[in-house]
Amino acid sequence: MSNTSVKVADFEFVTIEEAARPLEGVVSVLLHRWWLTDDQGRIAFYRPSAPCVGGGPQCNPSVAIANHLVEKYEWATGIEQIPIVFRAINVEDYT
Repeated sequence: MSNTSVKVADFEFVTIEEAARPLEGVVSVLLHRWWLTDDQGRIAFYRPSAPCVGGGPQCNPSVAIANHLVEKYEWATGIEQIPIVFRAINVEDYT
């Protein structure tokens, strides 16, 4: 069962290598999460039309929940546990 109200264009996809590269400045660090992956092995951040820099990471600490979520999105082809992911945060998104 896929979620037809959410479009692939609403997501930003990045390689695992890019996501695991440490960043400078204000960052979110996600540890030991199960990430939804696409057919190219990239991970996703939900980024609807709102100008939020970080976006919603498509991951979960529970493998059972990640397996459930992979069935909801047409673009998701698997899951992978990634030890660490860095994501820039724009503090203005929170003011």
